[in-house]
Amino acid sequence: MKFGLKKIIFLMFFFLLLFTVLLLNAGTLLAGFDKPSKADAIIILSGDNGRLEKGVYLFNEGYAEKLILSNSNYLDVKKNKIIEKVPKSAIFHENKAVNTYSNAVYTKEIMKENRLNSAIVVTSNYHMLRSKYIFERVYNDTSIKLFYSTSDVKGYNPNWWWLNEVGRDLVTTEYLKLLRYFIIY
Repeated sequence: MKFGLKKIIFLMFFFLLLFTVLLLNAGTLLAGFDKPSKADAIIILSGDNGRLEKGVYLFNEGYAEKLILSNSNYLDVKKNKIIEKVPKSAIFHENKAVNTYSNAVYTKEIMKENRLNSAIVVTSNYHMLRSKYIFERVYNDTSIKLFYSTSDVKGYNPNWWWLNEVGRDLVTTEYLKLLRYFIIY
């Protein structure tokens, strides 16, 4: 089969355009999940500021009756006044997680031990794709229903991620971590 020069140029242009569109949307692809629904618990992953606030907001809006604070030592809930808006009896502390995978493993144990059937996982917008990937894999052998909600990160806009250093660093690092998780898990 013979390709003409016009076809080769067209294919090169097409793939360049496709690459550009994917690159420009790399930030929004990471943050594409934000659909909280009423659940038994809200799982708040340790990490960026805003996650705890978003989880407590969802709790106070009646989305769930329990909070699971994954790696609550890192969240530093003792110093954060926002947690005072939640009754202590509604909070489960998980203090062993060191990464997203162990967040999923240890919160799954809490969910099963307490017969909780559904949860909203709260994390930063740029971290949602990896979190969803890991949580779906870890919880795959259960009937626990998972929903997802994102918190915004100061200085990061998923639609314009390439315009500042924070966005470029977050997106680049997150895709590298996502690739690592695809390989390992």
